[in-house]
Amino acid sequence: MIQQKTFINITLAAILSCTILSCDDLLDINLPSDQLTVETVFTDSATVESAVGALYSQNFYMNPIYYYYPAYFATVMSDEAKHDVVSLEVYNQNSYEATTSSIGNIWEYAYQSIFLSNTLIRRLQETTAISEERKKQFIGAAKYFRAYSFFVLINFYGDVPLPLDIDYKKTMTLPRESMAVIYEQIIADLKDAENGLVKSTNETNKITFHAASALLARAYLYAEKWTEAETKANEVITGGGFQLETLDRVFLRSSKETILKIQDWRTSYIGRTYWGGYVCRLANYNRLRDNLLNAFDEGDGRKTQWTGSISGREYNQCLKYVQTRTPLNTELSEDHVMLRLAEQYLIRAEARAQQGKLSDAIDDLNAIRKRASLSPLSNILSKEEVLLAVEKERQVEFFSEEAHRWWDLKRTGRIDAVLSRIKDKQWESHKAIWPIPEKELNYNPNLTPSPGYGKIN
Repeated sequence: MIQQKTFINITLAAILSCTILSCDDLLDINLPSDQLTVETVFTDSATVESAVGALYSQNFYMNPIYYYYPAYFATVMSDEAKHDVVSLEVYNQNSYEATTSSIGNIWEYAYQSIFLSNTLIRRLQETTAISEERKKQFIGAAKYFRAYSFFVLINFYGDVPLPLDIDYKKTMTLPRESMAVIYEQIIADLKDAENGLVKSTNETNKITFHAASALLARAYLYAEKWTEAETKANEVITGGGFQLETLDRVFLRSSKETILKIQDWRTSYIGRTYWGGYVCRLANYNRLRDNLLNAFDEGDGRKTQWTGSISGREYNQCLKYVQTRTPLNTELSEDHVMLRLAEQYLIRAEARAQQGKLSDAIDDLNAIRKRASLSPLSNILSKEEVLLAVEKERQVEFFSEEAHRWWDLKRTGRIDAVLSRIKDKQWESHKAIWPIPEKELNYNPNLTPSPGYGKIN
């Protein structure tokens, strides 16, 4: 694990980067010319604000687990797509090992985010430079980022260390903690985030109360807390002021479906191609698999609107972000969407189905299907049929977004049945969990190798 003492320097560098990036109003703060230290940063209200700006800057604009890595790896590990780049062939085939050079990328960046959050949480709790209300909002944002980072970690690596302290001597050799315990921490952090952010505005490019609620609904679902997942998703659907958009407007900056986004501050065509569409299209090398394309029902508007070939290529790609291929039009600007309302409908549908509320679950599915120009599902489906329908809707709704398909196949126990049928994959059951990177095993004697990957010399 990256040593936490080095994160003091990372934090200060991130603070300084805020004024360079000027990504939004929160980050655009003039710093004093005096040399900053961690101690002095939190004794002045202006630099405290800048430190929180650094939290956004470091995560949203510099940390690829928020805008890049989960989809980059998981899209090709699942049955969604195949990447033509040679370096990703191990992920196409699921033949990665602990020694694979890029297997530690998500680990390293997730823990960087966690250590930054830990530092901010502790220092904000101690400072008297800002009001208590402002302090709660800032701590709430930090706990959201920490919760999301742990969520990504456990859904790639399984049981992982759970550092919550800023003393690197205590955290550098932590053993693995169970996913169940970490889910409890994620849920606790997101509840705290809700409490701190309750009076904050509903800006979709900031961590808000509704963003915390939406991620909390997801965490409840993954932890199989069905009642809580339904309740929380329902709160977002009925009380957040969001609404399902037409397919051509889902990812626009003005979309009313967006709960949380990373706002694209670039203005050039090249910049927007990278930021808005790179994750979806993966630099034009990502070929959508037949497994995905065949999953769409006939007449599904999502297949028509969100897939297709470009630039004379004979294969289909993800085309969810369309403005990346057109001249700059500020009225049609797009941002990288992290949380949107459609997910809350499908969370509520699955949670309801698991509780036997089949008619209500089907109503939620039909709301998503109606937006895609599909006929409603029958109201006489069995529980098993409804759950499979949820899986299918999630597959065709969220392809190439985050790692939804990969995570869904794992958490529902369907991964072996689906991926073992794909001929060019070297699928084995233990590949559902990434190995702990070799570097981390060598560095931390209390870490144990991931099952199925053999011993590390």
